[in-house]
Amino acid sequence: MENKVYPFSVGDLECAVIRDFSRVRPVRELIANPQEEVPAEVPTGEETSDYSCLLVQTGKHNVLFDAGLGSRIDYAEGRMLTNLRSMDIGPGDVDRMVITHADGDHIGGILDRNGKPVFSNARYVLWEGAWDYWSSSDPFADWPEDRVNFVRGTYAAIKDRLDLVDAESEFLPGFRLVPAVGHKFDHVAVRITSGGECLLHIADGAVHPLFLDFPDLYSIFDLNPEQALASKRRLFDWAAAEGALVFAPHFPFPGLGQVRKKGRGWQWLPGASKQQANA
Repeated sequence: MENKVYPFSVGDLECAVIRDFSRVRPVRELIANPQEEVPAEVPTGEETSDYSCLLVQTGKHNVLFDAGLGSRIDYAEGRMLTNLRSMDIGPGDVDRMVITHADGDHIGGILDRNGKPVFSNARYVLWEGAWDYWSSSDPFADWPEDRVNFVRGTYAAIKDRLDLVDAESEFLPGFRLVPAVGHKFDHVAVRITSGGECLLHIADGAVHPLFLDFPDLYSIFDLNPEQALASKRRLFDWAAAEGALVFAPHFPFPGLGQVRKKGRGWQWLPGASKQQANA
């Protein structure tokens, strides 16, 4: 049976990776570099792309990182809520949600099909730079109108529950946003520390391990390749130096592991301590 929830711990924090959905695609379709820049060693063929969310239970708060696809995206319907309920946690039990960026697979599940908030008791942590970005009209001349309306409509529905935070302050003890623009201009990673242990949630800082093996490659989803590559290098150099546990929501489930430097790039070492996969 397909694993749907993957519990683990970071210091005193009880955590779980929650599968939202998966789809199979040719791996080279993820690469946006010109063909002549793609090394021959890059794998060919199809692989599964996973989409997962992270839940962290502090003892005082149930903190969910992103809302998954939900039911408002055309190409799939997310299973994150169903899998969350398998832990006896309903959407009303989530009291904090951290939004890493406004792609549909990260904010689609915030509202239901009728435009009503799914997480009735949640407050939403959003980087103040992301709010400034989506509140401006300037960057959107070339954006599809439906995409802009989707994001702005989502944020309008939860505006009275938004907690805008900067990158210098902890929004909960041990929780800090790390701006990592490039994939999108509102994109952040999250650094979580507890009991001398550290977890780095990279969001979409890399969407497949091949982008670690080949550090000059960027993905079709990266709006600004130069910024995306710089953010990727900063995140993974830091994770390798600190020996941090890394959560990569689009890596093969559960997307947990560590990295170490390998040449100009990094080696992905999947696995987590104190881990247990639930079917």
